[in-house]
Amino acid sequence: MKLITGGFLVGLAVGALAFRHGGDMQGPGWSEPHGLVLPRPVATEPRQALGFAAPREASAILARLDALEADMAALTEVNDVWKLRSGEYFALQRQRINCISELEEAGYEGDRLPELLRTKLEDIDSVWPLTGIAATSYDELRQDIVRRHPGSAAELQARAATLMDCVHVVLRAGMRIHPGDYERLAALELRRKAHPDAGILILESLVGERRSRTGDRELADKWKDWIVGNLAPNTLGYRMVTRERMFGAPIRLQGTTLSGQDLDTGSWLGDVVLVDFWGMWCVPCREAMPHLKSLLDKFGSRGLRVVGVFCDHEFAKAEDWLEGQGYSWPQLADRTLTAEKFLHPLAERYAIGGFPTLWVIDRKGVLREEVDRDELEATVLRYLEEKP
Repeated sequence: MKLITGGFLVGLAVGALAFRHGGDMQGPGWSEPHGLVLPRPVATEPRQALGFAAPREASAILARLDALEADMAALTEVNDVWKLRSGEYFALQRQRINCISELEEAGYEGDRLPELLRTKLEDIDSVWPLTGIAATSYDELRQDIVRRHPGSAAELQARAATLMDCVHVVLRAGMRIHPGDYERLAALELRRKAHPDAGILILESLVGERRSRTGDRELADKWKDWIVGNLAPNTLGYRMVTRERMFGAPIRLQGTTLSGQDLDTGSWLGDVVLVDFWGMWCVPCREAMPHLKSLLDKFGSRGLRVVGVFCDHEFAKAEDWLEGQGYSWPQLADRTLTAEKFLHPLAERYAIGGFPTLWVIDRKGVLREEVDRDELEATVLRYLEEKP
């Protein structure tokens, strides 16, 4: 893997990922299934050039945003929405991006603006991979937030999102981030050290060191130590570093199950424990369940145990589904969770960000590794064959 020259991230950010409007790009009438349209610029001149209408009154735009929110909420209540109606959901997100841009152009500065800007940036991150030809247009919306809202949380979020894209461009090219660029990333991380995602820019950049045969272990350790020393314990970066350093150490998972029983994996010493972080809303999680049952049926007599950590608030729905499918292993659950706060406290403590996440705890109660589903049976068998 090649090493990127210092300052390259800044050059990428200025270049806006090198995507440009081409002759095939059209205005707001350009569409695909579910009404895909180009991003609406906030500035008047480019908005007019693309044929978008002048902004409506702020009250009308806010009403439309509320209607979009209701439509999106209804979609998320549909089982398997990401298989059946994901395109429709993303189309609504694109409409919401444009409505918020329209609201900015209309001069709105009300109390809802900070939250709407945060939503706009999150929507951009969500729809970007699906609209690659419009990548520059979306990045320009981020840069407009940087220019129009200096010193705000939205400005920092926009800067971080742009830099993250640049990091990913470098890594996808099979290269590594130059050591000098970590100082620039750290400067932004310090500015947003109270943000829940603080530290993730540095950790994503360090992926190149981990992938490379000649990766700089000292560099990686230095910046992980920096994260722990400079960011708050509740930030994602801090928790991810702490979680990474947990592997190879004893761990006990304790709590109450869906059925109301107390559970402590410390009482399972001598067995291999497979931990599954999941939720009903997660289609891949449910699709993985038959494999977990197969492993438990096959290796339960040899000392394999399975425990779920339920990251959801739909407890009755989960109980009915688990019983109907015959998945009888215990499920740690927190009955205080809601639709807005659905991560089990264990998932928050250990910075679980992807679902399902599968851990293996060995017979001595040591957390050994996070395992990919494709390698699950071979990994479980390896730990079952270890001597206690």
